[in-house]
Amino acid sequence: MSYIWKKPERLKTMQRILLFFFLIFSFVSYASVSPGPVTSPQFDLRKIKIKDLEKLSNKKLTLLQKIKLKIVFKAFGKLENRAITEQQKKQANAAMILGIGSLVLLPLAFTSIGIIALLSIPAAIAAVILGRKSLKGNSNKQGKIGVITGAITLSAIVLYTLLVIIFFSGFTFE
Repeated sequence: MSYIWKKPERLKTMQRILLFFFLIFSFVSYASVSPGPVTSPQFDLRKIKIKDLEKLSNKKLTLLQKIKLKIVFKAFGKLENRAITEQQKKQANAAMILGIGSLVLLPLAFTSIGIIALLSIPAAIAAVILGRKSLKGNSNKQGKIGVITGAITLSAIVLYTLLVIIFFSGFTFE
């Protein structure tokens, strides 16, 4: 077995290789500059024009393609999530309260105090209207809950009314 330190010529070669790697990896270069944070170019689809797209693609767009792009731009504008205003918060809370209240009042139609259930009709309509107003330009849970519960109440009232009309009209399945 021949070890490196037993042969002086191999030892000198190994020392030179180690010195070479040490110098390469420990050399400090003052000429290099570290780059700053890299930011990708950002395109705002609401601000870009169809003519700019034609210039970027070097192609003339057809009328159908231009119409499709306009539809896409409008859809992106609707998806923008803007902050909810104070008035919209109040409308959303009122819509949620009226929607849930109308849903709670609805089963009273089956009891002896069915007249009180008539209050659920205007409450459900108000819940849908206020909920839709609060959802303009943003997305909030209370507004959605108000619209959904109001719509459920109104559809249940319509269904119940149809069943009552069918029952009292003397309709038979014979």
